[in-house]
Amino acid sequence: MIKKKLTLIFGGKSEEHEISILGARKIFSDLDKNKYDISFIGIDKNGVFKLLKEIPDAKAMFFEEKMILDNEIITHLMNTDIVFAILHGNNGEDGNIQGLFELLGVKYVGCDVLQSSLTIDKHMTREFLRLNNIPVVEFKMMRKGEPIPDINEYPVFVKPASLGSSIGVTKVKSEDELSSAIEEAFKYDDKILIDKAIIGREIECAILAGEITGVGEIRPSNEFYDYEAKYFDGGMSEVIVPADISEETENKIREYTSKISDLLNIKTISRVDYFVRDEEIFFNEINSIPGYTEYSMYSMLCGNIGYKGSEILDILISKVK
Repeated sequence: MIKKKLTLIFGGKSEEHEISILGARKIFSDLDKNKYDISFIGIDKNGVFKLLKEIPDAKAMFFEEKMILDNEIITHLMNTDIVFAILHGNNGEDGNIQGLFELLGVKYVGCDVLQSSLTIDKHMTREFLRLNNIPVVEFKMMRKGEPIPDINEYPVFVKPASLGSSIGVTKVKSEDELSSAIEEAFKYDDKILIDKAIIGREIECAILAGEITGVGEIRPSNEFYDYEAKYFDGGMSEVIVPADISEETENKIREYTSKISDLLNIKTISRVDYFVRDEEIFFNEINSIPGYTEYSMYSMLCGNIGYKGSEILDILISKVK
């Protein structure tokens, strides 16, 4: 059997650099080596691309090279069959690297330029979905330099509009804490959201090549599902698949996820996150390149509908056009 040449790209300039490396290790472990001839491109914290012989053990990559993208990288990309970019946040999930692949005529796993650039922005995604009758978390948007909006009820969550993994997110319990939380969020983005806190359950659903999975629940080890709880609490946060919720609520979440998949024409990979309060459902955000570590929800949700390890990746790769 002729192996497909697959290039795994990881790292990147975003704050989620380390999570990308962890995800690359998991994907490489799960890929069927009898089907794929796998090569590696790392992107360091300065945005420099480099061909690598293996995935480094380091938490972060810093290369000696100064040229961001040289002819060796471009030639390699143009001669690979498929690119699998496990990149998160800015320059990974925002359409930029997808645009590079499009310009080079490179086939790649995942969402396209438009899908990526829309879904990275929680504000724009929520506005679009709200117009299409999907209930979303109540929020206020603020740009740098604008006055702080009036907040009548606490607690709230302050977060960057275009970053994942709960980086830059602060739970604010009183007006006294609001300014410092806004300052923290603006370190990562020029636009932030101030979300009304929903006292309820965190429920997630996944899209795998157009198929909608069942749902899972996150029960975080910390006060909320922050960066440490997601990736570095040694599995202390509970990831419950399937979630113990009513059939009616699960079906409604799956219905919303299917509608989102159709509205955005996402037929590859994504994870959609909700809050549930009693039987009331609120869309929170969509992740076009969901985390893929050993503790991540995406592969667990796919596993619950019968797909394991290499099967998930084979399905995603088979949908590349």
